[in-house]
Amino acid sequence: MVKKEYLISRDYLELPIAAETEVQTLQVFDKDTGAKIYEFQVPMGTEEKEFHPDFYARLSVKNFIGKTLILTGCGNDAFFSGIQETDREFGESDYDFSKESIARPQYHFTAIRGWINDPNGLVYSDGIYHLYFQYNPFDTRWENMSWGHATSTDLIHWRQQETVMYPDENGYMFSGSGFVNSRGCLGLPEQTLMFYYTAAGECRPWTSEKLSTQRLAFSTDGGKTLEKTDRGMVETISHENRDPKVFWHEASQAYIMILWVDGNEFAILRSENLEKWEISHRFELKDGFECPDLLRLKDENGEDHWFVTTADGYYYPGKFDGYHFTWNGERHGFYMNRVPYAAQVYSGTAGRSVLIPWLRVDFKGRNYTGAMGLPRELTLVKVAGDYRIALSPVKELDRELFSRCICDHAQNDFEVAGVPVSYNKESGKFLVGTDESVIAAGLDEFEVCVDNGIVEVTADYDTMLGVYEV
Repeated sequence: MVKKEYLISRDYLELPIAAETEVQTLQVFDKDTGAKIYEFQVPMGTEEKEFHPDFYARLSVKNFIGKTLILTGCGNDAFFSGIQETDREFGESDYDFSKESIARPQYHFTAIRGWINDPNGLVYSDGIYHLYFQYNPFDTRWENMSWGHATSTDLIHWRQQETVMYPDENGYMFSGSGFVNSRGCLGLPEQTLMFYYTAAGECRPWTSEKLSTQRLAFSTDGGKTLEKTDRGMVETISHENRDPKVFWHEASQAYIMILWVDGNEFAILRSENLEKWEISHRFELKDGFECPDLLRLKDENGEDHWFVTTADGYYYPGKFDGYHFTWNGERHGFYMNRVPYAAQVYSGTAGRSVLIPWLRVDFKGRNYTGAMGLPRELTLVKVAGDYRIALSPVKELDRELFSRCICDHAQNDFEVAGVPVSYNKESGKFLVGTDESVIAAGLDEFEVCVDNGIVEVTADYDTMLGVYEV
């Protein structure tokens, strides 16, 4: 066991990360009080092997300047000796990727370093699109679920900001949603950004005896920092219940939370003031699983249509009266394959339904894992007399990025930006690079975007989306 003390005089500690080495538990204590502040699983190796960091991960210690922190773990002593203090926030130098041997995607957000998954807290406010996300700053593998943060003014060019929430005594910071406090709830200003998230206790050793709860954090500085609060908390319904999506429902004058409960079960909760929540409906959706959203889209006549969406890209048409969602029994799907996942729709976009999914891409051999999909706007189109949801690229994207491929033979072969694409209209066999899948047969055209290792394909009036790593 290594134990070292650090007198904090700057805003951040930079931890040396040797990706793919042995993961050890790192604990951080306040020397004066003895209280545990952080606990992370960090690849710091062992004394038996040499330690060569691949990158440095920033840990905020702004709240402990002038205090002495004790860091302990069973890792390599070189890891602890390599910890540095800094005041430097993310800047342009962090976005100088010219020394990387493989070009990054230009239009798909990737973290500067570390692992990302589900988009969280998507909210548009004061001209800024906020993209929070599940984040492990300390490795290229899943762990230490925190909330990372990126911003954009145009949905195309993103800049990573400081990590806003780390795991705490209540658990990992799992997925959630964001909205503007336009009704001035909880005595907070109307411009406050509000974020509901899941504190996942049982997913980590430190908090293994705690079950998952839904909790609130808020920001009064435009989303730069988030403050957690116990107010408005939703107690455990089922042990791993998670992924709260919250919005204001004008017709029934209440905030609505849709939540995954367990298995294929979901719940709708209501609150008039964010102080107290009550369950109004529990229901099941065939094959539905986690990261739900409850969407309202308008057809060409201005009539409302409601859908529940889930992480795998399934969507379920039905009716919603502010208390109950009545599923009509049909189920449709967005995705051609399993790369896109856990998509979320922005709040605050004034009638636009803009969706971003997480892309399960590996980027092997690099210091970052995972990406976000291209932002897409949801609209309704009629296919064979029934309404389907189309996922069209947002208007901000340059249309020259997309190539249209017409399928006029039984076997169709294309090359888009050097990537081979083929499709058999009779069998539905579809190939991008070396990645083969079977999709719907009889499609007439595709639209393809190639972006430095990521290929996005839409078909059938944009109602089908496939994403491929090449």
